[in-house]
Amino acid sequence: MEEWNGVYLAFVPVDTGSLLDSPLDVWVLNNTARRLRFALSLDKKNTAQQAASGPLEAGQKTSIKKIGRAGIEEWCIFGIDMEFESGEPLNEHLKLNPTAFYKTGSYIENPFFPVKALFVPLYEQAEQDYKTGKLSKEHINELLTHKEFHPAKNISKRHQHQKGLSREVDLHIGSIVDFPGKMTAAEKLNRQVAHFRTELDRAMADSLKSIVFIHGVGEGVLKHEIRRMLDMEGLHYQDGSYARYGFGATEVFFR
Repeated sequence: MEEWNGVYLAFVPVDTGSLLDSPLDVWVLNNTARRLRFALSLDKKNTAQQAASGPLEAGQKTSIKKIGRAGIEEWCIFGIDMEFESGEPLNEHLKLNPTAFYKTGSYIENPFFPVKALFVPLYEQAEQDYKTGKLSKEHINELLTHKEFHPAKNISKRHQHQKGLSREVDLHIGSIVDFPGKMTAAEKLNRQVAHFRTELDRAMADSLKSIVFIHGVGEGVLKHEIRRMLDMEGLHYQDGSYARYGFGATEVFFR
C-alpha cells in the first residue's frame, strides 16, 4: 500500500446500499512506518472543540465517531495536530466542501475498507497518492474549499487559524499517556500538571481567547493544583460550562 503512504481522515458509509444517504463512520488512518499521536478539533462557532485524540500505531486505523448526514457540516471545518515518534509536530487546518459528501465520485476504492470511502489526506509522504492517481489533484480540489497542504516543517498556518479562538484540553491521564496503569498517583499528577503547563503556554503563544482544561471531579487534587498555578500567573478563570462538563472543567481567559 505504498501508494497510500500517509495519514488520512476517512468517511466510510455504514449502509453500502445507500452511498449518499448512509450515516458515516469517521476514521483516522496512519499508513506510515511511524507511530504518532494526534488531536482532532472541530471549529464550532469560532471555538475549537476537541473531537478525538490519542496514539495511533504505524499501519493502524481507529474509528472515532459515527455521524448522520445532518451532522456532516460540523465536520467540514477542523484542525489536526500530529506528532510522529522522533519527529516534530505537524499542524493543519482544513475546510471541506459539504457538497462533496453527496457526490458518488467522492467515494473511492481503497485498500483499507471493503467499501468505497471519502478520504481527506492529512499528511502525505512524497505526495505519492497524487503520482499514482489514487487521490488526484482534481479530487482533492473538489473536496476541499480551503486547500493548504503544508510541508512537515511549516506549522505557522495552524496557529494563524486558531488565533482568537478557544481550545479544549483533556487532562485525564488516559488522554496524555498510553499506559498509565503502572504509574503511581504522584507520577500521574506530575504528568498531568506538566501537560497543563505545556498547553497553557501554547495557548498564550497562539494568542487564544480562552482555553478549557477538563480535569474531572475526582478528589479535586488536580483542579486545586492547576488553579493554584493560575493564581500565581494572575490569570482569570472560572468553572467550565456546567451543562457540558459538570464540575469537571476550568476555563482560562487571556483577554
